[in-house]
Order: sequence, then structure tokens, then C-alpha cells
Amino acid sequence: MGMVAVQPAAATGVSTQTTDEAEFGNVTAEVTKETLFTGKVSKVEVTYTAPEGETVDITVADETETVTADGTESHVTLRVGAFFFFGEHYPVDVSASIEGGETVDGTINADDGVVTLKSVGGEPEPEPEPANFDVGTPSSNSPVVEGETLTVDATVENTGESAGTQTVELNVAGSVQDSTDVSLDAGTSETVSLSWTTTEGDAADYTATVSSANDSASTDVTVTAPATPADFQVSNLNAPAEATVGSTISVSADVTNEGGQEDTQSVAFGIDTDDDGELEEITAQDETLASGASTTVTFDVDTSDLAAGTYTHGVSTQNDTDTAQITLNAPQQAPNFQVSNLDAPAEATVGDTISVSADVENVGDGDDTQSVAFGIDTDDDGELEEITAQDETLASGASTTVTFDVDTSDLAAGTYTHGVSTQNDTDTAQISLNAPVVDGTIEGTVTDQSDSAIEGATVSAGGQSTTTAADGSYSLTVEEGDYTVEVTADGYQSDNATVSVTAGETTTQDFSLSETGPTYQSFTAYAESGYLQVGTNNLRSPLPDCPNGVPENESKGCVKFTADYDPETGDYTVSPENFEFPPIPFDDTTLGTVPANNTLQGTITGNLNAETGEASFNAPIFSFLEDPALDDSCGLEVNVEGTTGTSGNLTGSPGPVQDDGTARSTLVDGTFSIPAATQETCGFLATAVNNDVGLPAGAGENEIVQNLYIEFSEETVENNPDAPSNSGS
Repeated sequence: MGMVAVQPAAATGVSTQTTDEAEFGNVTAEVTKETLFTGKVSKVEVTYTAPEGETVDITVADETETVTADGTESHVTLRVGAFFFFGEHYPVDVSASIEGGETVDGTINADDGVVTLKSVGGEPEPEPEPANFDVGTPSSNSPVVEGETLTVDATVENTGESAGTQTVELNVAGSVQDSTDVSLDAGTSETVSLSWTTTEGDAADYTATVSSANDSASTDVTVTAPATPADFQVSNLNAPAEATVGSTISVSADVTNEGGQEDTQSVAFGIDTDDDGELEEITAQDETLASGASTTVTFDVDTSDLAAGTYTHGVSTQNDTDTAQITLNAPQQAPNFQVSNLDAPAEATVGDTISVSADVENVGDGDDTQSVAFGIDTDDDGELEEITAQDETLASGASTTVTFDVDTSDLAAGTYTHGVSTQNDTDTAQISLNAPVVDGTIEGTVTDQSDSAIEGATVSAGGQSTTTAADGSYSLTVEEGDYTVEVTADGYQSDNATVSVTAGETTTQDFSLSETGPTYQSFTAYAESGYLQVGTNNLRSPLPDCPNGVPENESKGCVKFTADYDPETGDYTVSPENFEFPPIPFDDTTLGTVPANNTLQGTITGNLNAETGEASFNAPIFSFLEDPALDDSCGLEVNVEGTTGTSGNLTGSPGPVQDDGTARSTLVDGTFSIPAATQETCGFLATAVNNDVGLPAGAGENEIVQNLYIEFSEETVENNPDAPSNSGS
């Protein structure tokens, strides 16, 4: 019988036994002899390889032989059945086992040659299937235009049991246009993208096939010829053949896109105004048309800017133009009043009446009456505001001269455009209006009391000011009106005067200034004489005499106070420590002579005008009655207010204050009240005091008169040596 290689799948019960014990390297079995005539098996040779020293049992049918392996490939031949006539029929079971180790077996069939024995315990593991690349249905970017790239995508999947790499190809138009190598593990897939760059002449329908070594799939694709560009053709031009200059004509035309692509183009109406064969665009509009689409465009054209004549006009696109001829007739001339020969002054003064004239001619056809006006552009906006007007009737070709007399009183000074206008024409000129003379002059000299000029004195009036020259002269220019002229100079008392100024005239006002004396910061006032009369019983007590501030009786002293003085306002204050009022006696029927000591309870305030002599005072006085008969001195709180009396104006020459800084004044107060004495202040004698004095005494029943001698000082009270150091006692 022939020798046929047996595939592992021919053995039955194949499995793999995993063990750490001794294993065969290789075991095969082969029938080496069959009996004559009967075809029975008589000898089987088993070839094996086992680890050296291992005990191996080899069994063929029911015959077993035990051998010791030497680690090399060894052969054992076993006889089976009876010799010649009693052999073993096919199939023949064969096995080999290592003691305590691996066992393998197999079956020899009649057609088998050599059988490889496999491990006992299961069927032999089959060989894995080879890689198999299936191709899915392709997709594409079809259709494409000639010159564009056709892209075909397909998914390739390995449905085999082994990894593999295959070339995947794109076949279009009978040729492989693109290919790529794809490597896939078993059960995985990949999308491949293959392309074909088309060229001119490739336009057609095709089958695009994507193929691997195992499979292929196809899709229909199309390559198209490129579309023709847009082609906007103009037809059916509809335009008038004749019109009048100034009229609006309507022109229309059809526009059709005879190309293969949609486009947007400017469609224009134009006129060949200079006869050069080219249409100058007058107006245009954009139109968007798909291939084969059409539209009708219409243009309304104003012919006012065109001269009479015959023109070529029409509608154009970038591809085509359709034209026609039109004759524009000149319009009939309407009446037209034109202005010329304007005669107007170039300069005048506000308030003047100016005369303006101009010629007006009707250069149009037909008679007409129009308003002819004179106007002025007062707000500089380029428009003449009408001032006066008159109607003029003119036949065609006739003319006239118009004259306007214009009062400029309501206009401000400045430069204006003015002129004469009709409804058809205007003629203008410039005029400068000067401001009228409205100013007058104040002038004079400023001197001192000895008529000597004062240089550098400041003279002011109406917001204007100037200084005097070396000769004392000054001059001011102001508008017409009444003014207060003020003069100031260092070292001199200021002065002022009211003057009336007439436009264009000069008003003279001289000034003579007196020198200013020292600036007084304080003064001390002495009562040269006087009295205090109180109560309804008219008890009067004389004040100590102190002529010129010197006491006639040193023991009595003087009524005296020193004041802080503000020379600008005339206000003054006397603090208690700067006030002296010596005790003065009061004679009563009960107590006899009782001295009254007047002290200042607060601050004397007042005002003394050194220029007018007017003075006032307000003194909060507390009067103590001092007598040994009284347990304690009793007191009365009295507020004395006074002003200068009829003889109390400050005296002196040349002014109220003498050059030596002295003055005199009489202060009188007959309006103060005196309250009744109380037991709290005068004890049990309060009734006697009230009765003797006649208290309480109301306003008008009391009077104090002080004839004062006043010494002014440039120093403050703190530095005034005449200021008392303490209050009177």
C-alpha cells in the first residue's frame, strides 16, 4: 500500500495534556507488513522519542512491548494477530505511554500511511484559519467635476483567525487608480480611503471597485464635465426714441443667464454722452440669476443733466449690451428773471440807511411777474433772509432796475453777504457794518489838599480803570451812561463822584484827596464829666471830673475804659479787666451816703465811626451798694445801652479825630431799667433801698451821661500802656 501523510485531524479523541512529568518528543506508527492474500496487518513499527531512562510501554492492538528510552529517536516493531492467516484487521489501535508520564495514541486506517500519535484526553487542536479580508460596500464623493479628485471609502474586515497584511486596491475605468497596504488582527476592521484625480476628458459614469486578496465590492460613480460660466445676455430693450430734456424716461430689458453657473452681476443703464462708442453708466443694480433664469430690469432716468441731442443708450451686463437711439429735444424756455449789475456799498455804519440797486432781465420765454427781494445772510448759513421785496412784471427780453433803501439799525456790527434775488437768480456782494460811536470820555486830574499832582492813583469807572500820569491826569473811555468814578491812592483817603457820560463827548471830573492818618487799633475813653441819675426819686450822683483824662481828685480817679478797635468796621470791645468805674456816692434818707461800685459783668460792645463821630455802646453792669450797715453788699444787675447824644459827635479839625489822635464825644442813655433790690442781695434793708431810690425804675426814669475824652492808639490793647491792669474797685 502507498504511504499517505496523515493530517492530525485524522486521529480521534485528540487533546493536550499539560503535565510536569515525562513527555514524548515524537511518536509515529506505520504498518510495515500485511498478510498475503488477506490484507491483514501482521507488523507495525512505532517510532518514538522519549527522555533517556524512561520506561515506555508501546501497544499495538493487544500486543504490548516495554522498552527503556535512550533520549534519541528509537524504533519498536510489534507482531499482531496470527502469522499469515490470523492478523489484525483495520483499523489498528496504537498507543505509547511513559510510566508515570505522558500517554499518546492513535488509529491506523487502511488508507493511512504513517500515523502521529497524540496525547490522550481530547482531540488535537486545529490549525487557525488564515487571514481573510472582506470588503464592505464602498461610499464616494461622486459626482465630481473633471479635474477634481474622486474619493472612495470602504471598510475592510479580517474575518479569518490569523492576523495578516494585504494590499487593498481601487479600480476605476479599467485601471488600478490607488492602493494601500492594510494590516489587521483577526476580527478587526479598518476604513480605507482611496482616490482618483480626474483629468479633462474623464467625464463618464463608472464602476469603482475596492478589492482585497479575498474579496471585492463596487459602487457607481460619475465624473461630470465642468459647467460653463455665467453668461448674462440682454434682450428686448424697451426705450423711448424721443423725449424732452428734463423729463424722466423709463427703460427696460430682459436679462437671461445662458451660462451653466449661477452668478450675480451688475446690470447698468448707460448713455454715450461723448460719442466715443462707450456707454457712461448712469445707474445700476445687482441681479442674481441661476443657469437658464431670466429677469426684467427697469430704470427710470432723469434727463435734466443732458443737453439736447441724439444719443446711444442701453442696458449692459459684463457679457452683453443692448442699445437704442434716443433724441432729446430742448425744453421750451420758461420766464427767467436774471439779476446783474448789483450796486451796493462795501462798508457802512450800523444805523445807516444803505441804497442797493440791480438790473433784472427776463431772459426766458413768456411774460411773468416775480418778486424781486433784497436779503442779508445774518446767520452765515449761505441763505439770504429777505429784508424787503417788490413785484416786477417783465415781458420776454425786457429788463428793469430795482432799488432798495435798507435801514441797518437792527443789525450788529460785522461782515455780511447781501444781495438781490429772484426765483431764478441771485447776485450778492459783501458789506462790512461798523459799530456806531457810543463811547464817551471821562478825564480829569487827581491832586492832594495842596493841589499837588498825585501820580499812580487808580481811577475806575464802568469796569474800566487807569492810573494817573506824573501830572495827575487820567482819561477813561466808556459807553454812554451814568457812572460812579472811584479814586484810590496809597497814603490818601479814597474818593468817588457820580458823572454822566454822553457819546462822543468828554466829561471832566477832578479829585482832591486827603492824606490818611494813622491806623488805630485801640482807644482809651475817659469820662471828663457826667452823672448817673436813677430811680423814681431822681437820685443823682456826679461822675468824677477828669478833664483831658486827668483826674481832678486823685482819690476819686476817673471813669475809664480801654477798647480793642477795628478801624475798618469801627467795632470795638472792652473786656472786664480794661474797665474802671470808681465808686460814686448815693445819698438816701435811711442809709445816708452809700457808695455804688459799678463793675463790668461781661464785655462792652459798640461801634465808633471815626469819620462821622457816630458811636454806640452796650454794657452789662452790676452795681454794688457798699455800706457798713449792710450785712453784705447788695447789688443790682443793669444793662446799659447808649448812643452819642445831640452834643456827642466826635469833634476836631480838620476831621473828627485830631491830628494828635484825640477826640471827644458825649454818650447818653435814658432807656435802661433798674430792678428792685431783693432780700437775697440786700437782706432786710432791701425795702429801704427800694423806697429811698424808688425801685424798680423803668426805662425813661434812669439816665447816664458821659462826656468822653478819647485817645486813639495804633497799638493793640495788649501793647497799650494806657490799658488798666485790673478792674476798678
